Amino acid sequence: MDSLAQAGRDPGTNTDGVTRVHRDDALARPTDGDVLPHPGRDAVAGPDQHLSAGPGLGTSVHPDHDPFALGVLLGVLIGEGSFGGDGKQPQVTLRMHVRHRRLFEWLLDRWPLGRLYGPYAHGGRTYYQLMFRGNALKERLMPLLDALPWAEIDEHSFERYRAMKRRYGLDAAGTAGSA
Repeated sequence: MDSLAQAGRDPGTNTDGVTRVHRDDALARPTDGDVLPHPGRDAVAGPDQHLSAGPGLGTSVHPDHDPFALGVLLGVLIGEGSFGGDGKQPQVTLRMHVRHRRLFEWLLDRWPLGRLYGPYAHGGRTYYQLMFRGNALKERLMPLLDALPWAEIDEHSFERYRAMKRRYGLDAAGTAGSA
């Protein structure tokens, strides 16, 4: 019997009680990262179905049409977003301290298209990463972001987003390979 079983814990659970799941798809995770399971990610509801805004909020507005949810998403991306990629595909990354896990879960409840990785401990920081890439980024998140008045709110972060789109040939005004 291994030490985790002797301690009465499931071997797939770390010391904080967070279940860590390894994915086989290397493109869907950082080199040494773990994907954390999230109940909303594998939900049966399709992207056009209405989702609950959360317990006690009394609304069933789809998050794509909820001004508050869109404001939180854009605000977090403006303040903390990284817009880049791996040279083959673009990605939007949010990296924040582990104390912000509930925010990441809140975002995933509304847009279950990202992947939450971690927790990581590096350079004296302990953090999670929420990543959006692939079709979920190109077909769902980018059209949503493109419809928001981002450029009017924060030109600097909007330009970083546009540079990512140009670099990966996703901006109608840009060309692949330009930055």
